Amino acid sequence: MGVQVTVMRRTRDGHLLVELAKGVGSVEATQKLSSAIATRLGEAVGAVSHLGQYAVVEIVDLDAVATKGEVLAALRAAIPGAEDDQAGIYDRQSVQITGLWSTRSGQQIATARMARASASVITRIPVRPRRPIAMIRCMQINLNHCWAAQQLLKQTVLDQAISVVLVSEQLRNPMEDANWVSSDDNRCAVVAVGHSAPPIEDRGSGTGFAWNKLGSLVIYSCYYTPNCSVAEFEEYLSRLEDSIRVHRDCQVVVGGDLNTHSATWCCPRDDARGLLLVNFVISIDLMSCNIGSTPTYVRYNARSIVDVTFAQLEPGAEIRNWRVRSDLNS
Repeated sequence: MGVQVTVMRRTRDGHLLVELAKGVGSVEATQKLSSAIATRLGEAVGAVSHLGQYAVVEIVDLDAVATKGEVLAALRAAIPGAEDDQAGIYDRQSVQITGLWSTRSGQQIATARMARASASVITRIPVRPRRPIAMIRCMQINLNHCWAAQQLLKQTVLDQAISVVLVSEQLRNPMEDANWVSSDDNRCAVVAVGHSAPPIEDRGSGTGFAWNKLGSLVIYSCYYTPNCSVAEFEEYLSRLEDSIRVHRDCQVVVGGDLNTHSATWCCPRDDARGLLLVNFVISIDLMSCNIGSTPTYVRYNARSIVDVTFAQLEPGAEIRNWRVRSDLNS
């Protein structure tokens, strides 16, 4: 067949991994080998798959009637290559539409999985593999404008080996701390602390949110007052969504005190703001990370879950050990 096999070994889960020599004809060689194995062994071989490097592309501003089939056809047509070019054929066939949903503006957004080289051609942006990120320990805390709580924060993060803190309702912003990124209204901040925190590559803020970029991870700290109308909260979510979409090629964690209620994060009741937040989370493909029904806000006459965490992570990454620390109080 003219196929040069460089490595053949068994994986931990019992599969047979065959590696071929790299080069211009590697895709065609892979297809020849796959076809030959499937033809000779039939059902006995189970399935033959081709491993490669892939990227996820987000397509925005689609009209309301666009279908997955139309988006798929358009993406495949944008990948160059002659009809008999085996590499081009494989790249076009490997494109998959992984999501299609409507936005509040009436348009649609789609996500597609494709070969990394195809993504670079279609977007005209070089697509490179993400650098792996070591485990980052994060803490969310509402300081309730308390001087003593803010003074204790530094010692607490040292004792708990925290790397990043998502702060709400701080008393003031430490002017001497370059790693303290505050929202435009000074109601929340995201802080990279200690030697364990990766270096900040970028930062930004808006009213009610602040973010920093640590490698391929963008972390948002958010706070919005309960003393606002539903329309004002919806406008806030729109601004936050615009900011998050700028980082659609990154992993994103969003956390903070948004003063909303929804059964999605185990509140005993839903409110209008909670429904807006749930729709917001769905529209930008975030997942809720809250676990359990332990209240995050406790006063002598009230208990509620108003502190939430959402994330959009790449395959293999995860939020671990999310919990409410009842032994730490601000």
